Amino acid sequence: SGSFLFPHDGALVGSPDLLDCSPNVVEPTNAVNEPIPTPSIYTDSRGEICNTKISFGGDDCSENRHDLPGRINILYTQRGVMRSGDIHSNFQCDFVFAGSVEVWTLQKDGSTKKVVYGPKQYIEIPPFTPHIFHFVADAVMAEWWEGRGNGSSSKFRAWFYSPYRSLVEQSYRSTSDSPPGKLKRYVEVDSDSEGVHDDSGGGKRNENDSSASQEIVTSADTCTCSTKVAIWVSCVVVTSILSFVCGRRSVSAGGAGYR
Repeated sequence: SGSFLFPHDGALVGSPDLLDCSPNVVEPTNAVNEPIPTPSIYTDSRGEICNTKISFGGDDCSENRHDLPGRINILYTQRGVMRSGDIHSNFQCDFVFAGSVEVWTLQKDGSTKKVVYGPKQYIEIPPFTPHIFHFVADAVMAEWWEGRGNGSSSKFRAWFYSPYRSLVEQSYRSTSDSPPGKLKRYVEVDSDSEGVHDDSGGGKRNENDSSASQEIVTSADTCTCSTKVAIWVSCVVVTSILSFVCGRRSVSAGGAGYR
């Protein structure tokens, strides 16, 4: 267990009452809960998040849907930084492919439990449980969210848990000696069409922030080395875990680019 102790919050872990009764739970001020375009790659000083869409049948691929089809995030994160610091109304599911991550979760007694996961290990965090991902080594992992009834939602939703989120923000600032994060959205175009690039200006740390610096990348553009790696990892990862996910319950397509 860690040095944090929040007994009042701990007593509410696992219950939606945590959202209304804890002064430490805050509604995100940006578009955290908005859908994220797919395929896209978000890059900042911590690493990359590759947003990949998956489908479980049907032809509806609307970006406005939060339930199905779903999205799996493929993350590469550098050692020493943190992600998340939030709460979901869904089950948070992760699979580590390489490296290691220390997962912090708030316990019923108000303490913080820390468990290290390594390659080929599956992580599951129940709804309404504050959590942090602390990367103790460079890591590649997948993440997604599931609604399974019994109070868990099939629609992605996130709230910040301020004692944890502040640590995530500090972790980012300690590594942000490079330019602010950037979201690249990949779109299919005819080979004779001109590519469209849109730098909207203004840096961000959250992929869902509408003030983000964004770039639209067409299929005619040349991929950078990091992009090629991310696309390759996405193909391998999605192929590897698609059967695993399909055998489970509904997968949410919610936004987690702020991570």
